[in-house]
Amino acid sequence: MKTTVPNPFDHVFTYMLLTILTLSTCSQPGTESDESEKVLPYIRYNADSKGGVKALTAMSVALKEMKKLPCKNPVSWYYQGAIHWVPDTVLNGNPFCPIYQSVKDTLKAWNNCTHISGDANSDYQFLIWHRLYIWHFEKVIRKFSKDKKFALPFWRYVDPRYRKMPGELRKKTSSLYNSERLDSLNNGQDISKAFALELLDSATLTANESRTYSVFNSHIDEAPHGAMHDYIGGGWSNTPMFNSIYQAGPYTPTDTLFGWMTHVPSAGFDPVFWLHHANIDFLWNEWENSPNGERPSFQQVADHPWHFVFPNPDGTFVTYTMREAYERAFNPDYIYDGASPLISLETEAHDNLIKDAQLTVPKDSLINEAFPGKAIGSGMTKLALEGELKSTFNQVSSASTLLKQNGDKKEFIIEIEVSFKREPKGGFVVYLDDEGETDGDQGLFLGVMSFFGAAHHASSHKGHKEQSLRKTFLFDASDEVLNAGETPHLIFKRTGGGNVGIVVERISVYLY
Repeated sequence: MKTTVPNPFDHVFTYMLLTILTLSTCSQPGTESDESEKVLPYIRYNADSKGGVKALTAMSVALKEMKKLPCKNPVSWYYQGAIHWVPDTVLNGNPFCPIYQSVKDTLKAWNNCTHISGDANSDYQFLIWHRLYIWHFEKVIRKFSKDKKFALPFWRYVDPRYRKMPGELRKKTSSLYNSERLDSLNNGQDISKAFALELLDSATLTANESRTYSVFNSHIDEAPHGAMHDYIGGGWSNTPMFNSIYQAGPYTPTDTLFGWMTHVPSAGFDPVFWLHHANIDFLWNEWENSPNGERPSFQQVADHPWHFVFPNPDGTFVTYTMREAYERAFNPDYIYDGASPLISLETEAHDNLIKDAQLTVPKDSLINEAFPGKAIGSGMTKLALEGELKSTFNQVSSASTLLKQNGDKKEFIIEIEVSFKREPKGGFVVYLDDEGETDGDQGLFLGVMSFFGAAHHASSHKGHKEQSLRKTFLFDASDEVLNAGETPHLIFKRTGGGNVGIVVERISVYLY
């Protein structure tokens, strides 16, 4: 399915409303009285554009000053990164933050990102929490750079023209430089074509075909989001290195360490993190403005509660209620250059969106079949869908009207639950294929299983990594199932990282 992006000039009226409405929201949580002279909306530029280069220069100036501040200061570089997460223990002292040695030393708002394995609320809040996180960081940079028009640039790596890491991040004299990344990126080489084809291009296209927020959120979280974290930090290429945030590595008694971006507890400290997440936010913006885009209702978001607390530029903190977080996330004061503005709540039927009557569309479960521990590992693993799963696939394939129920809003979802002992680096590309195919094609692309943060909950809260961990992946197969053939198989293709065993525990098939 081809996704088209509206021309921003078709949204002049919306753009004007957005400007007026955002100016009227200065009393909302998280806004500062000293920003009364700001020019709205702020414009987030592609990092490789003229505006993006200017923004990166301002960001470099700001981070240089923020790195001079003691780590207990809420607007310091270390504090801002620690909001995402910090290691449970810094093994050999902590040169960046001497007051932090273990989890007992954490400060307010630290360790609050949504990468908690097995938590349905954290999975659902991935896009929303990170939007607020980088928005608050953006305001801090605006203060320290003294650039009143500053907005975060985004690294548009899903476009083949921008596969090099932006130049300012590669300059060793810049505060945006970090040596603990994949060498090829710091040396100005393109992202690997093999990686880009499946984990950027195909993955983004598949995410854009989604027609519900929860499915899009799940797809984009795995790839390009999780996959790029893994790639930048060297996990995808299996390039272990010393990690100075952990003060350990490359090998520890319990794990192999990679660069900052590969691990949840160190990712927020790398300046490229902010450009990466600005791009994920950009992709979300584009999807929501596409014909497939859907905004979650307030009730859907409120049904997945989360703790939203962030520092303001003056060092005070704001704690959002669920309604405040929802309204802040969907009333942005920025737009993306060359893209459609994110439609403000007030430009839609605001009263209808805010009221609690709009509930989550229930799952219509078709089949929920457990597997007796089917292991998948290196290379390609083919798993036959047999019994009721097979008959269900054939039923849907031969009766496409099943997908036209409920005003053509339902999607055919394949949900795969896997278990593992250690967090895999790299991941798997998942295809749907017919055993009868003889042309050597690996099948129809369904999506990506990446494992960024998959063991994070266990390592942070349960003290060891040898227990059995689980993660669930959603795949929109609405189009693919119609061409799955009479003998459907799932194909798992290992991509990047070391060979860590995965076991398929359960496959569910349902309409959503």
